[in-house]
Amino acid sequence: MLKRFGLDFSTITLTVGVTLGWCGLYYLFGAFFHTWEEQEAWNKTTLTLALTAAMLLSAMLSPLVGSFIDRGRGPAVMGCGMLLGALAVCSLSMVTNTTVFIIMWMVIGVAQAAALYEPCFALVTRCRGAQAKRTIATITLGGGLASTIAFPLAALLADGVGWRAGMYVFAAMLGVIAAPCLYFGGRRLEQERRHQAGQHDQATAPGSSRSTSAKADRGIFTSAAFWILLIAFPLIALVEGIALTHIIPLLTDRGFSDGIAVAAASFFGPIQVLCRLILIPLLNSCGVFRLSILSFMVVALSPMILLLGQTNPLFAFAFTGLFAAGYGVTSILKPVLVNEVFGNTGIGVVMGFLAVPFMGALALSPLLGSMLVAYGGYSLALSVALTIGWFAVIILSLLKLVSWPQGKSNPAKGHEHPTVS
Repeated sequence: MLKRFGLDFSTITLTVGVTLGWCGLYYLFGAFFHTWEEQEAWNKTTLTLALTAAMLLSAMLSPLVGSFIDRGRGPAVMGCGMLLGALAVCSLSMVTNTTVFIIMWMVIGVAQAAALYEPCFALVTRCRGAQAKRTIATITLGGGLASTIAFPLAALLADGVGWRAGMYVFAAMLGVIAAPCLYFGGRRLEQERRHQAGQHDQATAPGSSRSTSAKADRGIFTSAAFWILLIAFPLIALVEGIALTHIIPLLTDRGFSDGIAVAAASFFGPIQVLCRLILIPLLNSCGVFRLSILSFMVVALSPMILLLGQTNPLFAFAFTGLFAAGYGVTSILKPVLVNEVFGNTGIGVVMGFLAVPFMGALALSPLLGSMLVAYGGYSLALSVALTIGWFAVIILSLLKLVSWPQGKSNPAKGHEHPTVS
């Protein structure tokens, strides 16, 4: 019955594991941010530094994690990474100063590198190749609901038992549920890949030539396509990070009331999930390159709505709706496009290297946004975001003009790959 809807054991368990991982390893920070600032009197800048340090460390470790995934160690890496994250979150309950707080979040950064979207998508792509699209889309549907779980749960725990006891609940969620889901779901995928090794990526099967794989990797890293993706996705990540971090003050600065700003921001999650649901069937009928360009254009266009200076509430909802639509599908399309361009060989390392500037841009975008606001207000921040967004569209469009290292027909030039069954 479940397979009729594109679901199977691996897809379900990985979706649960990654969704809870986002709850406890990322959204936990925003959910308890105000509580830490208010009850512990910890400085806002220092608190933000903790999350930035975690994301930067996660980015730096991504290539190493990818190399383990390419060697078939993905299930163990993701499971152990989630367990490490559970221990770090549990340890937060005993933290009494900001220095240790930052150190614990750096440990969480290691867990993020091992157990969230990037390693999971690399494993799914390695094992399912062209059939990975639907699995990745389903996993991101769950990930889109993570904030919906984390924020109400955090508020309930903070008011009921206190934030320190709340850390135990989140840690249990990560260690008892998420870690086993990632390990067993990933192991089932690796078993599935071994059964199909004769038909798919034999070049990366045990016993294959290491030199062949190494040559493929060198060709990928020196290709124009690799550098286009290496630049384009971090640029769009800067726009996304600036908007996400500053969305409430950004809307109030443009003249919208606090109530409208909060309501419009709350509109973000449902629209994101809805657009991901719409995207799933489109992955079979539309080119991934075309959809990627469209999603970039939607993200790049969203700041223009607020720059128009209208205070009608519809403009606030139009901004968050348009931004959520582009942001929501970009996370699906990124790994799928990487697979289209480079194939499966060494996919973990390739996605790991591409994640370094992407995660770095997400980590630094809040600081960039704050600096722009301090210098020229939110009008300057929106104008810069608009410029960066359209520059990202132009850079990604260049992918149509270059050859793709995997050696198959370039779908961007009018020859689509077979659709996913």
